[in-house]
Amino acid sequence: MGPNNSKPNQSTLYYVPRTIASPLVQILLELELVPSEIVVVRLSFTDLKKEKILKLNPMGTSPTFITKHGDVIWESGAILMWILSEYDTDYKLHPSAQEVKLFSASLQLRQFIIATVYPFVAKWFLHTLKPKEDHDETYLNECEVMWTGKIAPILTEHLGSRNFMVGDQISVVDFLVVKPLGNADSLGMLEKFGSLKDLLERIKSRSTYDCAYA
Repeated sequence: MGPNNSKPNQSTLYYVPRTIASPLVQILLELELVPSEIVVVRLSFTDLKKEKILKLNPMGTSPTFITKHGDVIWESGAILMWILSEYDTDYKLHPSAQEVKLFSASLQLRQFIIATVYPFVAKWFLHTLKPKEDHDETYLNECEVMWTGKIAPILTEHLGSRNFMVGDQISVVDFLVVKPLGNADSLGMLEKFGSLKDLLERIKSRSTYDCAYA
């Protein structure tokens, strides 16, 4: 676990790379908040079970966020909302409430990705890492059907012919969806969904990606 060198009036994000927290780190980097406003502390999965982290986040999960006011948040969606309301006041990475349709679409997609898409794909991906003899083929087939028949088509429909998920400019939704898209791509599940594959590559090509996922 790296040191926390935060100063007064700085927030701190504790995270394990390549979890749902990595999109948050990429968003922070895109907003140029690291390290001036927010200190990012990289953890291992072992660190999550240490007393220091469990005192902050009794769930022992990634991420954990300490606001500059000393409040602790450990749900990814809540952390993202706090960051956007505090630091993205010029709406660089999310639409304002005045952009009614885009705002509603952004809220829906953020929640869909964090609460449904990411957990589903992560569980599926981790199952494939088990020894072949331990694979539940029925479960894996059901996952493929769910992905190809429902989840990927929903994401594809929202993306349409645009380069980004919400409107014509990049937003937090694009950074969030790239995590499950990366896992799906590892499973060979983007071959039929070229627009999602293109979005994945578009976000991975940004300089902030490697820093967030390394």
